[in-house]
This record gives sequence, structure tokens and C-alpha cells, in this order.
Amino acid sequence: MEASGDAHAASLARALQAAAPEKQIDFFGSTGVQMRAAGIDSIVNADELAILGLWEIGQALPKFWRAFGELKRAAIDRKPDAVILGRLA
Repeated sequence: MEASGDAHAASLARALQAAAPEKQIDFFGSTGVQMRAAGIDSIVNADELAILGLWEIGQALPKFWRAFGELKRAAIDRKPDAVILGRLA
């Protein structure tokens, strides 16, 4: 996971928790170090998905499909009220 995306997501989770301290907000997903430190439940450790180069993409594809499946199962099981998606840029 890109470091600034990890930092922004962690800040967002903390801000949402601070805005509604009386509510239990459960966060989960593909996380980096800062997101885990913010209390986000890590379904997939994004640090393990980092790759460089075209050849590595082909080799890592099964790992990405597994991560997608784990995240999809977690979303189906937990039935979240809202989803926050990021994009790679």
C-alpha cells in the first residue's frame, strides 16, 4: 500500500471515530501499518501485495486473486453499512 494512502485512511478512521464516539464503528479491509495502528481490522495485509515490474505482476496474480476473495468474503459476512474505496494513483 502506498504510504500516503495508508496515512489518509488511518486519519479518516480516527476522524470518523472521534466524530461519533457514542457509536461503535468497525473498520476492516486491506491495511497498511498506519491503518492497523488506527484499529482497522486487517483482512489482507497490503504490505504483502507490494510489487515492482511487469514480471512480478504475473507472478503475484494468484496472491491478488486470493486477497480479492478474502476481502469479498469479509464484506459478504460482515454486511457493512458503508464502503470506502481508494484508488491507486
